[in-house]
Amino acid sequence: YGSGRMQLFGDEWVEVTKKEIRFFINKPKESYPVQHVFVGESYRQGDFSICVELVSYDKELDPGINTDTLLDNLIDCDKIVGNVYLRGREAGDKIKPYARNVTKSLKKLFNEMNIPIELRDSIPVLCDDEGIIWVYGVGAVARTHISESSSNIIYVRGENND
Repeated sequence: YGSGRMQLFGDEWVEVTKKEIRFFINKPKESYPVQHVFVGESYRQGDFSICVELVSYDKELDPGINTDTLLDNLIDCDKIVGNVYLRGREAGDKIKPYARNVTKSLKKLFNEMNIPIELRDSIPVLCDDEGIIWVYGVGAVARTHISESSSNIIYVRGENND
């Protein structure tokens, strides 16, 4: 059986998946301005906020820390090209998450993660002058993720404020 969505009346839509039928109102796409990002600052975009912190990473971590979440969100500053800025997703955005050996579009990733359609455009995306370096809920991309030799590291922490 297939899945998909269909417009009912005006802004009213229905979405059918293998598990559910969901009715929703598709609000006009909210445009989020591009924001330059600086270490030590917090930023808000729609229902989400992010904080970018400079950290030192020890190989022996406190056992109380969820290391998978931590590792997903560490970026090597020395691999960043030019300026860093925050934006929403754009048509055609593709990334290669560090933990996966495949390049995927954000549209496909958000679909796999079951992120509601109405939230997808407000999800924070961090970029440098070469492309995407981090996505909320996904983490750092392979190009900028830390390695054994990384010494200048930033930790990106995101929250859904809804």
